[in-house]
Amino acid sequence: MKHQTPNTKRQKTPKPQVSRRKQWSRRFEVWSLRVLWCLVFGVWCFVIPAVHAQEWLDRVDEALFLQSRDGQYRVDFSGRFDLEGYYIDQRPPGLIFGNDEDFVNPRLSLFLDARAGKHFYAFVQARADRGFDPRAKVRDARFDEYLLRYTPFNDARLNL
Repeated sequence: MKHQTPNTKRQKTPKPQVSRRKQWSRRFEVWSLRVLWCLVFGVWCFVIPAVHAQEWLDRVDEALFLQSRDGQYRVDFSGRFDLEGYYIDQRPPGLIFGNDEDFVNPRLSLFLDARAGKHFYAFVQARADRGFDPRAKVRDARFDEYLLRYTPFNDARLNL
């Protein structure tokens, strides 16, 4: 019986899986995306003074609510815009359907908080996006969350 030692040399594939041109193109896209985000981050952090940004955000916050003169009734409106970027360098994983192209997925969320006196509170969240599949071409708008709360007592012992 003859014993052989295993060969631990790494074997090279004779032909690369992806062409060199496509590899260079992907590297350039990633590099240019990184540069773009660095520029955006730099402008956001260093060019815009923080004091002016905070004052502007306070003015926007004050403009997005309605209140009765006596403060008994109040409605607050707010929102958020998300933009997700997907860079896929191989077959899309899991539940992202489609080919290997990069794409972005926008999402708009709107919130409404309402208070009537000390006893009633309501909350509504509406969302507009592509739904379950981020690559879908169809846009979807829906109410995601809604709540009506009644507190019969002046303290928070019971909420219905």
